[in-house]
Amino acid sequence: MEKQMFRPAMIEKLNEYDIYINRFINERCVPIDEQAIWQYIYENPEIGIAVAENYRLTNEERIDELVNELTKHKLSALAGVKGSGKTAFMFFCAEEIYERIGIPTTIFRPLYVNTDLLPKYFSIAMTEPQIKRNTFTIYDEAQISLSSRRGMAEDHIKFSDFLTIQRQRDVSAIISQQVLAMVDVNVFRMADHFIFKRFSGVQMATEEQRKNPFNLFLNFIRPLNNKDVLFISDDFSKIIFLQTDLPSFWCDELSKPMAEINEEEARRIVIQEFYKGRPVKEIAKLIWLKGVDWDTSDIMRVIEDSDQKIRKEDIKHLPQYKGICPRCKSDRVVKWGFKNGKQDYKCNECGHRFTLE
Repeated sequence: MEKQMFRPAMIEKLNEYDIYINRFINERCVPIDEQAIWQYIYENPEIGIAVAENYRLTNEERIDELVNELTKHKLSALAGVKGSGKTAFMFFCAEEIYERIGIPTTIFRPLYVNTDLLPKYFSIAMTEPQIKRNTFTIYDEAQISLSSRRGMAEDHIKFSDFLTIQRQRDVSAIISQQVLAMVDVNVFRMADHFIFKRFSGVQMATEEQRKNPFNLFLNFIRPLNNKDVLFISDDFSKIIFLQTDLPSFWCDELSKPMAEINEEEARRIVIQEFYKGRPVKEIAKLIWLKGVDWDTSDIMRVIEDSDQKIRKEDIKHLPQYKGICPRCKSDRVVKWGFKNGKQDYKCNECGHRFTLE
């Protein structure tokens, strides 16, 4: 395709950046079809310009640009293979954002994080209303709650509603997951930025997808190690390729895979998490990840029998209890119209109908 078919000003600017793009291509350590890459760049000169403009900056300047983009009250979607350092990267961003701008961080429903080891500028939110205004919000391992197979689940709907209004609440959010396809597509249609840690070309599932010109280009610039990070805005006006270190407060105990626990430890965690405000269904999920297969009725029995001696008639009024049947303690609860102006519910396990105050 001839150059005159493209926007002349952008092509001229692209030619001025020729040296930076060539250097970037030569320094990449992945096998590439250089001719195909250049063809893609000339067919999409704005992307080539974005790459070149980023490559002219020092790594410290690129971190400045990343912090600026992450604090524009927008949603960023972060993906990478297991062990690529996604959690460490989000904590790195939180530290840089706090030190450079003074914005604190909220962690939403942490699963793999020892929150006792976090700095004081971190806060924890177990429910959406607890997310503080004007914060940088981290939602790690989103595929567990926002699975595409649970697209209409209550927690999915509520968090999608939160994402829709986050700009009005002055909240910048970053969602982390191992594979983008595992999270409901409607969540990522709202994403303003995409961030990639190390990922495998296998994640471009089909041969046809791997031959797609954009996927070829993405495969070319993809992060190669745990320090590499690739940031892309939804309109490709900003591409940031940088390297990051571990945050200063990082230690091995801060984030690690779930270790299996016994039932006594499970009871302690259930009571602790319930009184922190974590929803019952989330506690059941957390305990399952730790190797204890309890359903919501088991969780409620532990809470009711706890040393706190909370009155059973008061439990259903707590926000953590929402979506749990008061009779059989099942979470198979659906909305069932209104009664006296209040939302009515029906349990699909035992058939009980009830209204929450």
